Amino acid sequence: GAELRPTARFCDGCATPIGSGGTPKHIAEETPPTPEGERRQLTVLFCDLVGSTELAAGLDAEDWSQVVRAYQEASGEVVARYDGHVAQYLGDGLLVYFGYPQAHEDDPERAVRAGLGIVSVLGELNPRLEEQGKPRLSVRIGIHTGPVVVGEMGGSANREVLAMGDTTNVAARLQGIAEPDSVVLSAATLRLVQGIFVTRDLGTRGLKGIGRVRACQAVQPSGVRSRLDVAAAAGLTPLVGRGQEVGLLLDRWEQVQEGIGHVVLLSGEAGIGKSRLVQALRDRLTGTPHTWLECRCSPYAQESPFLPVIDLVQQALAFKAGESIDEKLARLERALEQSRFSLSEAVPLFASLLSLPLPERYPAPPLTPHLERQETLEALRTWLLGLGREQPVLLLVEDVHWVDPSTLEFLRLIVEQAPTARVLTVLTYRPEFVPPWGPLSHATPMLLSRLTRGQVAEMIERI
Repeated sequence: GAELRPTARFCDGCATPIGSGGTPKHIAEETPPTPEGERRQLTVLFCDLVGSTELAAGLDAEDWSQVVRAYQEASGEVVARYDGHVAQYLGDGLLVYFGYPQAHEDDPERAVRAGLGIVSVLGELNPRLEEQGKPRLSVRIGIHTGPVVVGEMGGSANREVLAMGDTTNVAARLQGIAEPDSVVLSAATLRLVQGIFVTRDLGTRGLKGIGRVRACQAVQPSGVRSRLDVAAAAGLTPLVGRGQEVGLLLDRWEQVQEGIGHVVLLSGEAGIGKSRLVQALRDRLTGTPHTWLECRCSPYAQESPFLPVIDLVQQALAFKAGESIDEKLARLERALEQSRFSLSEAVPLFASLLSLPLPERYPAPPLTPHLERQETLEALRTWLLGLGREQPVLLLVEDVHWVDPSTLEFLRLIVEQAPTARVLTVLTYRPEFVPPWGPLSHATPMLLSRLTRGQVAEMIERI
């Protein structure tokens, strides 16, 4: 039983995949909706191999089956990383939903990251395929966001849950205009991820069975840390109803300036204004000598140890894009000297954390993985708290509810040692996260409540 390659085909009238379980729009309209049908806002990703017919013709059916299986497994792992749902494997294509069955506040962003991730993972897969004498693979990806009705489709013997509506059709057609190894977005998706990714305008394109739509190519993440950064570039509205909270943050900052470190535990439900409040504090500190360091925990990186901490260190060292390894090592050595580290002990630890090759002048220490981790945590604690000797430091760690275990251990050390250094540590998180260190005299819990009706009216008037 070698698996024969199914051919992904589209209905000429509506561009819906058929022949692999998909249901064309005009056929679906003739089928009464099931009681379980549900309206949802989805971001749909459609991915297809480039030139698959020619590639399949040059291979034995079993070899081609192995190639497609490797591609699907690699792509499926990327989709799972961003909590997407592979609705169908259409032979050499993938139909993926973001927003069903599990909805997130950032489903369009997850979809674009997944699309770029699939292109990236193929770059890693291709060398292995070539070693086996198999062809290189390229993909085209289309992404669109819009309303759908999700429900069971098909005959009683072959029923499956599918999203029906033009959203899927548009994603499929956008895939068709994409260049090899590129991700094309509709204007509807672009509006929801504007500023989070570097994009290239493709103008208005005619899509068969759809009409003319504006499209763009997602090139890479832009590097912004949050949606608030995107909004801040266009100008934020005045802060409403948080005067008491701002005053409390400024009071804790004054204590830090006097040499008494403090921790603020800022919690609140999603979208209630935690990041906006911290931005207000930052605005108030303009003109005051201080070091501002920030990082963000990510739902996509909970399996990546120390990723937010690595971001902090790179930020403090002012690493620049395009810098050579030697330049980065030089920056690291200067920073560690200023922090009074022994270079022979500290450079190997930080270089390993930052994935920098270790020069011959620094022999790798004979440490077990467990001991190296403990030494790294201690070095990070000493480094960060030591920055307060130069000038007061504000350390902001956002979305701690998504923290990885290694970063949480680092934060525990910082929180416990906070009073010994001129550092104000602000941790933001949602209520489901419970800090593991318990009540501390130098830690101030701050739960953000919802705005009153009057404050909401005032905010709307200012907008």
